Amino acid sequence: NGADNSQFNYGFNPPRLFFGEGGIVDGEDADVILHEYGHAISNSANGSSNFGVERETLDEAMGDYIAASYSKNINTYNWQKVYSWDGNTASWQGRSAVNSFNKFYPNLTFSNIYQHTDIWVSALMEIWDNLGVQTTDKLVLESMYSYYQGMKFPDAALALVNADSLQNNGSNFFVIWNA
Repeated sequence: NGADNSQFNYGFNPPRLFFGEGGIVDGEDADVILHEYGHAISNSANGSSNFGVERETLDEAMGDYIAASYSKNINTYNWQKVYSWDGNTASWQGRSAVNSFNKFYPNLTFSNIYQHTDIWVSALMEIWDNLGVQTTDKLVLESMYSYYQGMKFPDAALALVNADSLQNNGSNFFVIWNA
């Protein structure tokens, strides 16, 4: 109906992805499609655990990571700009997969779920640079099964370390920890 808002909605049977039509049509941007599909993957992996501002921020960041990982794997040009097609309007410039403001956890205030997604995505992309797309994507997807209501960023980091322990006997611990 002309709105510029895409979403994954688990309230339908089967769950559905909806793509906004306002501004640049969201369904024309692969990053938007992959981001929303990331929400579907997250919901499939851990049910309806997406409650709490940091947990919801992590879910947004996971969608951004899936989009950035896909983009960078295909072509490194401008990969760090999530929503590189849809986020090119005067009203919205998309989001970043790089922590360009040098934010540090826990010295943050979470006033909305979109504000600090770059912190988690940039850490995951740093891991991606060191371990490659396949290893990192597998770790990220495995870690999503450990997500729960009210979790915080350090909990997500621990879930990633645990995923590496399960998949690789912890051989990537230092790469993950450093990121």
